[in-house]
Amino acid sequence: MRARVSIMFLAGAAVVAGGCSYCDREGCEAVGRHASPQDVSQGVAGTAGLRSDTSSSTFGQPDCNECPLFRATIRFWRLDALPATPADALAACQAKPPALRIQADPRYEIALDPGDWLACVAGGEEACAYVTVWPGEVTTLNVLVGMGYSQLFAGRRSEALAEGFLLAGECASDETGVEFPPLDP
Repeated sequence: MRARVSIMFLAGAAVVAGGCSYCDREGCEAVGRHASPQDVSQGVAGTAGLRSDTSSSTFGQPDCNECPLFRATIRFWRLDALPATPADALAACQAKPPALRIQADPRYEIALDPGDWLACVAGGEEACAYVTVWPGEVTTLNVLVGMGYSQLFAGRRSEALAEGFLLAGECASDETGVEFPPLDP
């Protein structure tokens, strides 16, 4: 009898202890920080995260909106100058297909020439950010995707990351006869 009570107590304790689950927030935490590139000394680097639209809680634990690391496809358009408005950015990305397409899975880094770039990720509306690559520097561009939306956060290491913007239309498609460089691993 005593052994049966002990076993039942241990089983109940295991269920309660097992209920204290881990809440994966690594993606949301990563998109708020500057990238730490390993192999690129000039260009763009960052991380992608997935913000869940559901909340869960476990006995005795606060609600958790998981936000794990994730993957996203980022398209880059080379610009002659930074557009003055989102409407100008839309016109620039509609004028030609992207110059480059990369996969953040969940981290990425890509060497780019200095200059101004428009970076966009699909997700409901086009979420975009202006990215300036400075000589000898790596600019951070992080992506947070959710259910039907995306956000981009960009900035130089010496600056706070700034949130990008949404376009009220679609950029030129990747699905053209133009051959693109392979996705980064």
